[in-house]
Amino acid sequence: MADILRRHQTELGADMSGFDTGQMMDLAQYNLFPNATVLLWGEMINVILARPGPTPDRAELHTYLLLRHCEDAPRTQPVEVAIPAGGDLGWILNQDTSVLASMQRGMHQPGFTHLLLSSEECRIINMHRQIERALGIGPDDPGPS
Repeated sequence: MADILRRHQTELGADMSGFDTGQMMDLAQYNLFPNATVLLWGEMINVILARPGPTPDRAELHTYLLLRHCEDAPRTQPVEVAIPAGGDLGWILNQDTSVLASMQRGMHQPGFTHLLLSSEECRIINMHRQIERALGIGPDDPGPS
């Protein structure tokens, strides 16, 4: 697979000869909580940003795909593609986003009082604690009325 990727990148004008198999095939993922993920591959960088909307029920998902090109390639304007609601994001992102509507409905239920997060997502809790401390409020203080 690494050789297939190298050949493909060569066709695009990018020299991947200095990358070993691990550098071609391995993924490095950086989660910049609460709303950004950066995926580093040998031939590309993906940046995924979840942006809040005007209400808790509306948000935007932005993704940037930065492909490796040869160093003397002319710069071009990036292509911007808007995907309509329910549009195809690919197998993984379709799966990830398919649960959002039911999660959002659950968060509106009268009995919803708190949220339990995974150990990785606990960074969100720590960020909220820091914000609350800076604002001089606590987790049980009422929100805006």
